[in-house]
Amino acid sequence: MTIQHDRNFDDLFDRFESKIYETVKGEWRLRLLKEDLARFAAASPMNVWDAGCGQGQISLWLAEHAHQLTLCDLSEKMLNTAKTHFEQANIKATFYHESAQSLAKQLPQFDLVLCHAVLEWLSEPLASLKTIMDKVRPGGYLSLLFYNRNAMVYSNVLKGGWRLPPILNDSYIGKGNKLTPPNPQFPHIILDEMRHAGFSI
Repeated sequence: MTIQHDRNFDDLFDRFESKIYETVKGEWRLRLLKEDLARFAAASPMNVWDAGCGQGQISLWLAEHAHQLTLCDLSEKMLNTAKTHFEQANIKATFYHESAQSLAKQLPQFDLVLCHAVLEWLSEPLASLKTIMDKVRPGGYLSLLFYNRNAMVYSNVLKGGWRLPPILNDSYIGKGNKLTPPNPQFPHIILDEMRHAGFSI
């Protein structure tokens, strides 16, 4: 029996930074997120929770627009980098070195909750999503970004026949010290969970 744990990026910090954040793909991801969240950035000050903040780029951007930020991450290295970015910008925020689903029990509800590229690294993605969704106040918002399992299958099949057997026997999902997440999610399941919780998509 294999016991799965949430992924902590402390041991992959340098690789994650160079392969994700310091790439054109990473730059475009942040740019598109800012486009999606622009109306919130321009809104009256909100209480925002970044559930799995990474290096805190989006949180800092929202904080620069006068929103109150609470950030958490399981990775101490990621969280410390986020803290440094806030300190350099002379902006205050609340930081927790803890997993989102564990910390949620101690937190109030928020106007906006960010959960970006977190679910696919968790041992229990759907249960964790429910816990995180509960922290969105009535009338509030959840910004959710997750690794699409359908897209993962599609891209691997396009890369050639040698990748087909792992796709067919479902062994292609990231293992070990790879940056391919262990639990990519099917969009229809995530959307059903959100609708069941009362969210409009």
